[in-house]
Amino acid sequence: MTTGPSRDAVLPLRRRGTCADGPGQRRPALVYDGDCGFCRRCAEWARRRLLPGSDVVPWQELPHLGALGLTVPDVVSASYWIGADGRAHRGERGVAMALIEIGGPWAVVGRVLLLPPIPSIAALVYRFIARNRHRLPGGTAACYVDDEDGDARPPTGAR
Repeated sequence: MTTGPSRDAVLPLRRRGTCADGPGQRRPALVYDGDCGFCRRCAEWARRRLLPGSDVVPWQELPHLGALGLTVPDVVSASYWIGADGRAHRGERGVAMALIEIGGPWAVVGRVLLLPPIPSIAALVYRFIARNRHRLPGGTAACYVDDEDGDARPPTGAR
């Protein structure tokens, strides 16, 4: 017996926490930390380039995050690409999948990011950026992620 909403119940939302056009129709979506200025800037970059039919949604606007198989620590520490098939791709793989969805030369970049041994290198780069996003352009104290578990943040105003 299912206690929470199914993935289909989460994905058919439209703008505020949306990811689909109607029942059974999933829209791919980039899920990011809306409290992080650096993440918002990256998400806006993607939003401008993604074709209509894809959503860019802060996790804070998704009412049933768990139905996507995600937790708050997951989405605080990394962005996710939720494919039209409902599969969640974390971090560097999510970035690669979003670039593929953008198309054109960005699709080539996304595909290269998935070719061995690039994913190992991309994972290190993504992890470094995620841990230091509070220091990057647009970053604030809200962007800070603890190095150990990825979900702790300092009190507001701390760096």
